[in-house]
Amino acid sequence: MKALGGLACALTLFGSQGAAASEAYIVPAAATPWVFQGTISMGKGGLGLTCNATIEISGANDAADTSAPFSHSDVSGLSATLGFSGGFLGICAAYMVDPVPSGSVSYAGGVFTFQNVSLTTFPAGGCRGDLRFEWDENASPQTLSVLQELAPVTGEPCAFNGLIDLVSPGTGDARAAGDPDHDPHQNI
Repeated sequence: MKALGGLACALTLFGSQGAAASEAYIVPAAATPWVFQGTISMGKGGLGLTCNATIEISGANDAADTSAPFSHSDVSGLSATLGFSGGFLGICAAYMVDPVPSGSVSYAGGVFTFQNVSLTTFPAGGCRGDLRFEWDENASPQTLSVLQELAPVTGEPCAFNGLIDLVSPGTGDARAAGDPDHDPHQNI
């Protein structure tokens, strides 16, 4: 799966220095994608599957929007891809998620939200909505967990339950305004 790093663009923030002080951001920058991998249970309409999941989060290095500059990516400029494989006869690959474009990722209260996710499913009908992943930066390895349903386009909702590990970079940090570790001037 190829990350959509080319879709993520640097935020100019009208040329102001220190503008990231109120922005949520991740360190290190996601110019080289953050990659998460693991196994999740998912299904629609009574069909339950155990699938391999891969999530890639990409974004520009927004060091220029801080004073003094440090490597980070503003969450508002991140994009993401989600992919599934495995399952009985490889059926998990039939669950396809449209790429999550820049501007449709948010982070607050320890939760990454991918907004307006569109999922093609088997059986047919699909699901849409915001998909939330709880970030555990204290776990080893660091993880994203999901336990929720997406609303159906038709038919039954889509259910997700699982834990996926950050495999690249080796460690990361997500910070939002109000977090005790939110400091746009710190060089990590």
